[in-house]
Amino acid sequence: NRDIGSVNGVKLAMGNKNYEVITECVAIKDEYMYCVAREMNIILKINKESLQVEIMTNMPDEDGMVSRLYFGIYIDGDEMMLVPCNAKKLWIYNFVTCTWKGLALDDFIDPNMEAKFVGGALKNGMAYLYGFKYKGILKVNVKSGEITELLEKQGEYAFWGESTAELDNKLYVANRLESNVMCIDTYNAKIKKIFIDECKQRDKYKNDGIVNVGDTFYIMSHHGNYFIKWNSREETQIIEIDKIFDTMESYFNGIAASKDIVFLYGSKKKNFIYNINSPNNSYVLDGNIYFAKYYENIGFVVCKKGKINIYDSQYRLLNIIDININNSEHDMIMKKNKIESKVYKENDFVRLNEFVKLFEEN
Repeated sequence: NRDIGSVNGVKLAMGNKNYEVITECVAIKDEYMYCVAREMNIILKINKESLQVEIMTNMPDEDGMVSRLYFGIYIDGDEMMLVPCNAKKLWIYNFVTCTWKGLALDDFIDPNMEAKFVGGALKNGMAYLYGFKYKGILKVNVKSGEITELLEKQGEYAFWGESTAELDNKLYVANRLESNVMCIDTYNAKIKKIFIDECKQRDKYKNDGIVNVGDTFYIMSHHGNYFIKWNSREETQIIEIDKIFDTMESYFNGIAASKDIVFLYGSKKKNFIYNINSPNNSYVLDGNIYFAKYYENIGFVVCKKGKINIYDSQYRLLNIIDININNSEHDMIMKKNKIESKVYKENDFVRLNEFVKLFEEN
């Protein structure tokens, strides 16, 4: 077992009774991976070579913090962005000055709105935020704090999925409500709507994520046993997957890809590995997975409960990083950061009999 320590040198010793930390997003800078921890106001800093894990403790502070603060972490140059899920500000960290800068978004969203954003990107000094509750795209100038809404008719858009594709200084985000992809030029912030010719969509929500390997894009469907292969020449191919997923249930939260496989993953205990070169060797993978992304110099970084697994481009296991802290130290972190209440997520629900009982008791 490895020790988990903080960047100020204080070690958090591993204990027999451990809290299994869930990490939900990963960004890379130099020799380190930076990971957002679910429902905790901390960032894990992991050395790619030694796999030593540290905890960043100089985190931003807000009044009335609640759980599920951040839904993503992105790095560009010397700056790191935290996508606000239930945090009230967009937070930017500068690696040179080791300081945080909070940018209020009150004029564009209700600061008390739950699950404000679910994704974004940081590129050329601009932060881009998009969401499920916020049905548009915000562009934030990190230096000046100027905020611009990039989509005028926000009701026509909704974004989900834990992936944003990038190619030639352009960002690609899949629209949930229509068969199109939004292409954002990061130099001039102009948006081009690209329609995807796809005839099999059958529900209110269409696309739930997008990833690319070079100029080949893969678009995850919200429902159905297929995903879409698409390229910058706007050529489209429907790729069928296992019939086990041929229901109206949404199995996947995100999509990742290497030159060898496409990986559809989620927290519903069923995932799918599609073999690009040998489709007949594709298979269903069991287990809850909270985030996955492929990095050329690392492999697939896959976040599970209490661990981060590293796989090669063909999804063969390379390393396992244990992410566990002592329960008492978890409680100390939560108390220190004033995490007081739980926010319900999209898939949370109350059973009908419990709902009725609640009213009867009151």
